[in-house]
Amino acid sequence: RSGYFAVNALLGNAGFLLHERLVNNKETTFTGALPFNMDSSIASRLFLEAALSYEQDYAKVSAGDYREPWDMKPNHRQSSLINVATQTGRFVSEAIGTLGRRGRGEQKDKDIWITDAASPSLYPDYYRTAFHYQGDGWMSKKSADV
Repeated sequence: RSGYFAVNALLGNAGFLLHERLVNNKETTFTGALPFNMDSSIASRLFLEAALSYEQDYAKVSAGDYREPWDMKPNHRQSSLINVATQTGRFVSEAIGTLGRRGRGEQKDKDIWITDAASPSLYPDYYRTAFHYQGDGWMSKKSADV
């Protein structure tokens, strides 16, 4: 699972850099093998924290405190090549836009479709903003599918 997410992060970053060079004709400043020019000390800390979380979860599953994750069986649909390719494509496509909006850092890139002035209390402010620069915020089918 972690390998899948790490590969998606690398593919999303590479897709964004390629898009910036080929489509937007912008020179990119990618200087290392890690995404977002991440320092190796940060990457190693993140890896260690993930490993410690897995160790803790494994102990809880072994003790019967947690059930085994539903998607960890090798024959689960999530493991099929078609599903992996579909999900990776969705993620890379969204990452290109997300990283571009994050790079611009403009308020308009945080606005989403449910900012209806007629019903401002329908959703809490948190759900009415794309803090992480998703294409159309938290509350859309597209965002949920990614």
